[in-house]
Amino acid sequence: MAALPRFDKLHRTVNSPNWEPMFILYCHMSISKDLRLARKINALCAGLTAIIDKRENFADELNVMVGRSVLEKMVEFMKEVLGKDILNMINL
Repeated sequence: MAALPRFDKLHRTVNSPNWEPMFILYCHMSISKDLRLARKINALCAGLTAIIDKRENFADELNVMVGRSVLEKMVEFMKEVLGKDILNMINL
């Protein structure tokens, strides 16, 4: 049983002929702990994925908005400049 050190340790610790049910209980407890940990890890991964997706969408939206905002601001600026130039020409 050298290949199963936990098994040997449990067998020595129990030191009883009824060690098998204890070993089975230990295995079931370990499985349930592993499943709980796996669920927590999956929940964290899902939450992290959702956050990353939201940030990527927000960044994409900002990139799109920057282009539109720049164009709109350029149009407004040109109208202001042209309007001022026309008024300046009229005043001359």
